[in-house]
Amino acid sequence: MYSSIEIEIVRILVALVMLVLASTLDLWKREIHDIFWIPFGIAAVVFVFIDDPLNNLVAVGISLIVVPILFAMWRIGFLGGADFIGIAVLQTLVPFSIFSDNIVTPFTVLSNAALFSSSIFVVNLARNLIALSRSHDIFDGFNETKSRKILAMLFGHRAKNPKFSFSIEEEHMGAKMFSFSLHHAEKTEYCTKKDTWVSTGIPFIVFITIGFIAQIFLGDIILNSFGSWI
Repeated sequence: MYSSIEIEIVRILVALVMLVLASTLDLWKREIHDIFWIPFGIAAVVFVFIDDPLNNLVAVGISLIVVPILFAMWRIGFLGGADFIGIAVLQTLVPFSIFSDNIVTPFTVLSNAALFSSSIFVVNLARNLIALSRSHDIFDGFNETKSRKILAMLFGHRAKNPKFSFSIEEEHMGAKMFSFSLHHAEKTEYCTKKDTWVSTGIPFIVFITIGFIAQIFLGDIILNSFGSWI
């Protein structure tokens, strides 16, 4: 008979396999078929009843309170369908899993993922500053204010041959301008125009994976950081 700790470790390993495979598929094809999640969903249900079913059901029920928010984010276009399903399966498979005494909530994976996804802004800014330092005229043809140019440097970059990216430029009265409107995660077409400003469409499932790993060892980064300041 396996102990609760051993079962928990197996659940975490299954979750990591699921997330790593999903991230690899999404980076490769930018698409994850719904069938992919079925075996992991079945595994999640099995794990609920392997050890202490009552407590497991309570934990899963509480962890899934994040689902309505995920659903709303999916419908608006902030998340793709794979992101929505992936987090829902993850919350069922390993609710509140952590190896420390730090704070963890049903929203921890999502908040950690959102925090790590903000690193894109830093990468974009560094990329654009390097281009400017090399005397590349990345704003050639644009009639924009300094503040909007700074925003563009945070949200995207000028790409010669964009791949899996969304356009953030448009033409108005013969002049190029930036567009910072929301790109729907499932309905917006990837940009095929060359030498144009784009925001790179990195699959959110990658950040979900990083956010889950962070939860295991650090818990909720934002809440624990806030608690340490008090």
